[in-house]
This record gives sequence, C-alpha cells and structure tokens, in this order.
Amino acid sequence: MRTLASSGVDAVHLANCVMSLCPLHKKYLNLLRAEFPQITFVERTHEVDMKLERLFVRDFRDGVCSGKTIDGFLDKVMPVLLAKQQNAPR
Repeated sequence: MRTLASSGVDAVHLANCVMSLCPLHKKYLNLLRAEFPQITFVERTHEVDMKLERLFVRDFRDGVCSGKTIDGFLDKVMPVLLAKQQNAPR
C-alpha cells in the first residue's frame, strides 16, 4: 500500500472477495483509512448477488475455517453459478 500511496493513487478498490471472505475486513479497512487518509478506499468492485454472497460467506469461509475441503462448497455453488450464466442476456 505504501508503494501505491507514494505513486499518487487517489483510490483503491477492495474486491468483493476481500469484503465477503476476509473475517477481518472491517479492521483491515479501518487501519488502511487511518494510515492513508489521502486515499479513498472503495468497498467492493461490482454489484453483489446476495445469494452467491451468502453461499460464499457461509459455506466457503466457514468451511475453510473448520478444515472442510472445497468439494462440498463447489457442489453447492456451481449449480447457482451455472443457472446465473444460463439466464444472462446474450
């Protein structure tokens, strides 16, 4: 972040994965804002699909923290992602 700040950036966007999956994202964001008040920190990079957000937060983060494998997570998430892709305008 110091390199970005010294290069003169005026904004940094924090990706959805950081905001959704990092259990300490609020603390991290507060530290960044305190250390680099000249930079605007934008939370999230795009509009959030709340159904996917819940799946990621509940199933992925909670699963990883409890030592589960990614297979069970993918079994739940992939059907949602595929349905979303099929319903997308072409």
